[in-house]
Amino acid sequence: MTAAKKKIVKYRLTVAVYLSEDAAREETLYIVGNLPALGAWNAGKAVRLRRMKNGSYKFMRSYPAGEYAAFKILCRPDFGGVEKGIYGEEIHDHAVTLDANKFVPVVITKFRAEETAEAVAAYDKD
Repeated sequence: MTAAKKKIVKYRLTVAVYLSEDAAREETLYIVGNLPALGAWNAGKAVRLRRMKNGSYKFMRSYPAGEYAAFKILCRPDFGGVEKGIYGEEIHDHAVTLDANKFVPVVITKFRAEETAEAVAAYDKD
């Protein structure tokens, strides 16, 4: 008697990224996170997001049920381009447990790269 194959239940993670009016217009965005398919926190392995016609960016992938996904958005494939809060502060990882299909909207107001450029511009004015 052969053992019955156990069906692996998967759920879809959909991340939609929107840039606020204050955010620099980026042509390419990336997602990096804890899971191997998200680069395992290696920014050099970050996944490029798909740009949509409405100007937003999208990531979709299915994972086994119960998987925990934590991630950040980058404007370039290194942590020098990581998303920041409205005042340039560090922000917590976006995180979700896949116990159902999940849609995670992310609104970005600033990236670290912008913060650095602003500091250089302010320094050059002095």
